[in-house]
Amino acid sequence: MTNNDIRIAAFDLDDTLLDPSGALTDYTIRVMEEASDAGIEMVIASGRPFFALPENLVKQPWMHYAICSNGARIYDLRTGECMSACYLSEKSIRGFLELTDGYGDDIFRDAFTKGSPHSEKRYLDSLDSLPLTETRKKYLRWSRIPEPDIKKFIEENIFHMDCLNVICFDREMLDNIRMRISEEVEDIFLTSSIPHMIEMSDKKSGKGKALHRLAGMLGADVKQTAAFGNADNDAEMLIYAGLGCAVANSDKEALEAADKIVGANSEDGVAREIASWIG
Repeated sequence: MTNNDIRIAAFDLDDTLLDPSGALTDYTIRVMEEASDAGIEMVIASGRPFFALPENLVKQPWMHYAICSNGARIYDLRTGECMSACYLSEKSIRGFLELTDGYGDDIFRDAFTKGSPHSEKRYLDSLDSLPLTETRKKYLRWSRIPEPDIKKFIEENIFHMDCLNVICFDREMLDNIRMRISEEVEDIFLTSSIPHMIEMSDKKSGKGKALHRLAGMLGADVKQTAAFGNADNDAEMLIYAGLGCAVANSDKEALEAADKIVGANSEDGVAREIASWIG
C-alpha cells in the first residue's frame, strides 16, 4: 500500500493527536482540513466516551466520524447518530462487580453508558491527592458525572454499559486485578490506555474491530486505512490498519504493533505524517 491509497486516517487523542497540554494545535487543524479536502476521511479513535470528546475537534467541519469507548460505539458526528454499539453482557458486568467488590476502597470504578462517562464521587473528590497530571485532572473534572454509589448506578443501567474501568495506583494490585478479570470474566475485551487503569468492554469492541466495521460502512477496504496511537488500547488498531503508526512517545505495546514510528505528540507527529501524504 502507498500513502496515496489511504482513504481513512484514524487517530487516538490523548498523548497521540493532542499535545501534552491536551490541546489541538493550529498546525494539526490546518493539516487535517487539507487532508480532508484531498479525500481522506478523518476519524477519531479514542477510549473516551462520546460526551467526553473535545468540542473544538468534534465541531470541525471536516471531522465526520468517531470511534469511542475503545470501539464500543461509532458515531456520525454530523448528526450525533450512534452507528454501532456493543454493550457488555449482564453476565460480564455481574462478574466484574463481584470480582472488583473484593478490593474495596483500594480501587475506583468508572462506568460509560450510551456515550456518557460516570465516575465514583470519591474518586473525583480525591483528584488533588492522586498522582495524576494536571491535564488529566482537568479532563476528569470537566468530563465525569459523579456517582455516590457507582455499583448501584451500574446495576440500574446494566443493559446499556459501553465500558467499565478500574482505577488503581498500586501496580501490583492492578496487575492482579487484570489477570483475574481476564481469567474469570467472559466475553470481554480488556485493555489499558494509561498505566493506572484497566478498561473492559464487550468482546466485539476494540478500536481495531471498530475501524474494520467503519471501513466497511464507508465502502473502504481496511488496507486503505491508517491508524495512529500510543498505548495498549491502540495496539489492535495499529495491527488492523493498512498502515499502523505509533507516536514516538508511545508505550511498548503500541511501538511493537506499529509499522512505522512518527514524531511525538509534542511535535505534531500525527499531523506531520499526514502532511507528507498530501504534499
